[in-house]
Amino acid sequence: MAPSEYLGKMEKGTDKTPPIESHRLDEFLASHLVDPSLLRSDDFEAFMADRQKRLLALIEAATGKTAYTGGVAEEGEDVEFDPDTIEAEKTVAYA
Repeated sequence: MAPSEYLGKMEKGTDKTPPIESHRLDEFLASHLVDPSLLRSDDFEAFMADRQKRLLALIEAATGKTAYTGGVAEEGEDVEFDPDTIEAEKTVAYA
């Protein structure tokens, strides 16, 4: 089920659960660092990017340090090469 459909069900309620007003539901989501408009638009990629940014900002505020965002390879991280590069390295190593 798409997030927009799920939110719609929560807003309508059921015979067992009361409806939640749209603005109130948005407040609940925002209190968990979730952008309601991204959920309502079913834009998963934008939601994930925004969520990561918000959570990293929270971590940075709590630790006083800048969080790693994946822009630079960390020490010890394997770096993938294309097949031509790997072949060239093997050729140079045996020369």
